[in-house]
Amino acid sequence: MAGTHYHISLRQVFEVENKLRACSVLNLTMLSKSKGIIVIDDFSNSFDLIDTSREITVKYIHNFKHIDVTDADLESMVDKLPLVAYLAGYCCHSVMNRLKCDDCGGNLVIEKPLIIPPNFKHIHNCDRGGLKYPSADVINVILHNFIVVQK
Repeated sequence: MAGTHYHISLRQVFEVENKLRACSVLNLTMLSKSKGIIVIDDFSNSFDLIDTSREITVKYIHNFKHIDVTDADLESMVDKLPLVAYLAGYCCHSVMNRLKCDDCGGNLVIEKPLIIPPNFKHIHNCDRGGLKYPSADVINVILHNFIVVQK
């Protein structure tokens, strides 16, 4: 449990055990406007749907591969693209803190452009020098995930 850190305190052991116990007891839930409260056991296998309006619990077997992202879905997100780019920049920032490879980090972000495209307006307005400008691939991944979660 402690890995290579043999000199840990008893308090740290109890904290880790309490966190593990709490994670096994707590349920991961999402609130959907159309489906109600979704209790997620495993994203790839199944989830529970709890309909609070009818007090019914139904078990659904669901595979997220059946959710299609269409061009109409992507076009409807044009007004939210600066926000998605900002979220993608945060994702790049957290990944780059863990990366050891500089070349891999170069694939995630781009240098600050001289002419700011409309996608990066929000990042440019909030930037004080430390925000990341994500590449188009990262924005595309975050955009598709955002659409899938909305569906």
